[in-house]
Amino acid sequence: MESDRDVNELSWITSTEINNAYFEVERSFKGSAFETVGKVEGAGNSNSEKQYHLDDRSISVNGVYTYRLRQVDFDGKETYSAPIDVLVQRKGVVKTSIWPNPTVGQVNVEILAAEGSKVTADIYDNTGRMIRSSIINGVSEGKELFVNIDGGILNKGVYFIMVNIDGEVSSHKLIVIE
Repeated sequence: MESDRDVNELSWITSTEINNAYFEVERSFKGSAFETVGKVEGAGNSNSEKQYHLDDRSISVNGVYTYRLRQVDFDGKETYSAPIDVLVQRKGVVKTSIWPNPTVGQVNVEILAAEGSKVTADIYDNTGRMIRSSIINGVSEGKELFVNIDGGILNKGVYFIMVNIDGEVSSHKLIVIE
């Protein structure tokens, strides 16, 4: 996976080709049935090294992607390559928003994390005592996880919203002024 472009970059080389019409790149996710994700035209007949490339952009979920090549001749004969595995493991918060901050009691918490990430959020006071557990508790679908905390639940003071995404914890200060 090329992390700055968020794709699985697939490439292969042939040293010779005889009657090669095309390649189909097939993908399986976490052991599911293989499906075609792209087609690349072959060189037909060649005695020189040829390089091929295909980007798989449909990798929004963390996990193991298994790829194989289906090589098809002009006469329809086909052969398969050995499968290879690519682990996609994105980590961390894309965005955490807490507003208004400072607040008079009501606050919104919005967390955007990579799809497939386990996300929890708890509120602690300034002494480290948990005030509210699991204000957010779920698995990200690649879109915002949102909670609105009503006024009156938090008294005047300083709080910390602890966000845990796949075991990585970040702390966000919240100030309640009334």
